[in-house]
Amino acid sequence: MVYAELPFTQHAFDLLGSARAAHTAIAVEQFLAEVYATQHAGSEPGPAVAIP
Repeated sequence: MVYAELPFTQHAFDLLGSARAAHTAIAVEQFLAEVYATQHAGSEPGPAVAIP
């Protein structure tokens, strides 16, 4: 787990649509996909996940 402070952001910046919120959502999805893949390595294969 990592704590990160983003410069020039305010609390709940991700509630409104913005470029920063979109990039954050993509980064979180990529991180969670990696965690999921690591936890399920060696088990039955699931659906493929494409990371842009």
